[in-house]
Amino acid sequence: MKIKALLAASLLIFAASCGKKDSTPVDLDANTRDFIGTVSVETSDGIIENTNVSVSCNFDKNGKTATVIFFGVKFAEKMPMMDITIPDVKIKTGTYSTSLECTNVDPIALGEPNPQYVVTDFSGTMTEDELSITTNFGDYSTTYNGTRKE
Repeated sequence: MKIKALLAASLLIFAASCGKKDSTPVDLDANTRDFIGTVSVETSDGIIENTNVSVSCNFDKNGKTATVIFFGVKFAEKMPMMDITIPDVKIKTGTYSTSLECTNVDPIALGEPNPQYVVTDFSGTMTEDELSITTNFGDYSTTYNGTRKE
């Protein structure tokens, strides 16, 4: 009987510790993670693909937010490439991935906030090797899929 009680107690402790492991933060070994990939933008004229786009995720010291920077993106064929910064992206770390979320944030481009391209429905998943993001920049539905730079 004591063996069964001991086994049951061991299983409860094991189950409780497993539950805690799911909330263990991903080890963000650096303050910044850099990725290279493709940004696809849906426009009234079709989809514009920006290839070899670098995206940098800069984690704040508080461990709860990040700044995401897209380097060299454009939303129309005749539009010049620009760097776009999205501040105050909320992060939630898990064992194998980090989620990124924000909504109603004015992106910064050319040193100025751009409310006409307000970021809505920003949702991303970052693993050790990959980053995927879906969001809207104003009326432009946008996705990003990239791999970590070496």
